[in-house]
Amino acid sequence: MAIYHQARQHLRRSILLSRWHCAKLGNRLHSNASNAALNNRDVLDIVVVAFNDSELIKAQHQALVKNLKDDFCYSVFDNSTRQDKRTEIKSLCAALGIGYIDLPKNPYSGCDPSSSHGLALNWAYKNYIKPRQARYFGTLDHDVFLTKPSSIVLHLKTQPVYGHLQERGELWYLWPGFSFFNHEFVAA
Repeated sequence: MAIYHQARQHLRRSILLSRWHCAKLGNRLHSNASNAALNNRDVLDIVVVAFNDSELIKAQHQALVKNLKDDFCYSVFDNSTRQDKRTEIKSLCAALGIGYIDLPKNPYSGCDPSSSHGLALNWAYKNYIKPRQARYFGTLDHDVFLTKPSSIVLHLKTQPVYGHLQERGELWYLWPGFSFFNHEFVAA
């Protein structure tokens, strides 16, 4: 019986994953958001994955408006598990003129938060960031705030990546909650 249950869960997750990979922006509920090439490619294109908290999105956007010295576009990808929270976040984004994309149901929600967030970011890159062709782009966790005037583009003009460095032994990576890239150096 346990093997049947595991096989059923694996099949369900596989079906949901295939839906994720086939989902396109045009098929998703979105407002103030387009994956068309940007008119001004020199803006910093920022993507944040929301999760059940509109107040964090509001506070983060306010902090960016106040402290980010770069011209930027800010888009919210809603990975919330509760429909009432998705409705709340969508309404907030509409009121503030923020780009909003309602992500498909995530097969990792509730069982693997890191994979859930990673899947959302990979989908956002493939279906939204890459086609927009911004020279500079990045991702923020919804609970990361700029606390003083800063320029991210200033760093990206002289180096290919900028963000919060994480190290694991001899390997390093940028934490996806604060990672920015010069598109010229991104191969895929």
